[in-house]
Amino acid sequence: MPSITCDAQGFLLDHQRVYLLAGEMHYFRVPRCHWRDRLRSMRACGLNTVSTYIAWNVHEFQEGVYDFAGQQDLPFFLQLCQEEGLYVVLRPGPYICAEWHFGGFPVWLEPKQLPLRSSDPEFLRYVERWFAQLNARVAPWQYTHGGPVILVQAENEYAYRNRHDPAYWEALVRMHRAQGIDVPLFSCEKPWALRDGWAPGIIPCSDFGDNAKANFASVRAFDKDAPLYVPEFYPGWFTMWGDENAIWPRSAAAYWQKGLAVARELLEIAAHGGSVSYYMMHGGTNFGFWASKLTYNITSFHTTSYDFQAPIAEDGRRTSKFYLLQPIHAFIQRHAALLQTASPAPERAQLVGVGIRALIRELGEQTVVYLRNLDDVPRTATTPVGEITLAPGATGLYIAENGVI
Repeated sequence: MPSITCDAQGFLLDHQRVYLLAGEMHYFRVPRCHWRDRLRSMRACGLNTVSTYIAWNVHEFQEGVYDFAGQQDLPFFLQLCQEEGLYVVLRPGPYICAEWHFGGFPVWLEPKQLPLRSSDPEFLRYVERWFAQLNARVAPWQYTHGGPVILVQAENEYAYRNRHDPAYWEALVRMHRAQGIDVPLFSCEKPWALRDGWAPGIIPCSDFGDNAKANFASVRAFDKDAPLYVPEFYPGWFTMWGDENAIWPRSAAAYWQKGLAVARELLEIAAHGGSVSYYMMHGGTNFGFWASKLTYNITSFHTTSYDFQAPIAEDGRRTSKFYLLQPIHAFIQRHAALLQTASPAPERAQLVGVGIRALIRELGEQTVVYLRNLDDVPRTATTPVGEITLAPGATGLYIAENGVI
């Protein structure tokens, strides 16, 4: 029987290590006729996994009436992912945020005045009813049953607003397991909120856009045996009506600089052996009135475009970010086994030099060297594979065997 397991070094499919390079794409934000094209673009960029939220409100717009046809045909989307050679990470909430109306909750829940995202029995009754419909359609597509689905997320950024309800998390785990979900479950929380957004049986994961070293240290401090996986790594950001730049940043130069920043951070994630999912790889469009507003500013609404300055633009174009990241993805996959299994050599990193952030890892005669020049002047690093000079702000990830890069 196919299996997916994990340890501190990463994920294993059928006992073979796999490095997850994933990209987020929401089937409900992309016209069905374009699903395959966007998936092929992800594959062409070097990704091996697609991640997607599941919006409860598009599937149960009316209470008790379930829609999994046409634009809402999630099983067909999963079929396409498998046909295009992509693994799938599912994120069914029940709350998803996603800058989506009511965080994915159906509007008919609101007048019931239930304490949402809680262990309230009445709220959990509606969640369990919805999950029963969803999981009946998803379970056959799990990797363990011959499908592409390898991970399922429980909730989403739950503790971001200082929530704490362990019974709620335990109920979500019980529901998924009872309804046939047997692939690993994981969380997506801010680094400082891991403990309150978690339950036994869930892989703790943190989302971020920079500072991989500190964020991964938070995960390790919470669970030293957890794989390092970033469910949301931000190559851009959403846009609100009234923002100065309709699609930020406006200039090609600024867009390119943002791409370089993303590439630098990706190299640091890879140097730690962490798997990653871009949020977003392809943003798509908030059709109709599905765009949300900010809870802390009721006059701030998200735009119809959910381009997100993603590597694959709203209209499907492959942007400069796409082509910048493409060879980095190929490099990471080529050295995936080493990046996941090499052991840190902190004593060597301490000797690199001033003004440089360094991470050195070793496996036999192979060496991983990650360097980032933190200064605005060139710096030379002394490494186990020789001296390396870095331009101001430059980042490098080097693989050496027997001391030769």
